[in-house]
Amino acid sequence: MSADVAADVVFDVGDTRLTAAAALGEALQDVCDTVRAPVSFSCRDANCGTCVVHVASGADRLSAAGPDETRLLAELGLSTNSHRLACRARIGSAGAIHLRPDPRRVEDVHDGRGDT
Repeated sequence: MSADVAADVVFDVGDTRLTAAAALGEALQDVCDTVRAPVSFSCRDANCGTCVVHVASGADRLSAAGPDETRLLAELGLSTNSHRLACRARIGSAGAIHLRPDPRRVEDVHDGRGDT
């Protein structure tokens, strides 16, 4: 890793591995966009849950989850230890982060408030 790169973000998608170098503070949604990871985005504002990713390792290298993200993940029955919203998580410290797109498609978890 170079000095301006804080983390190597690895997306395991079936037999395919997508890897991106990410800077400290960079939004995970931007990393997803850069490598064209198969992560769906709808609201990009912690309201719909379409961008849930499973954090296989490196959860401690992501920013702390805020109240909106924590609330939505709890509504979905998920923990911030193993899942994050790509629209909210940021690179928090150096190291490797291994992610998998969550296979569930979250549809309208807020009684019509989502954009899905």
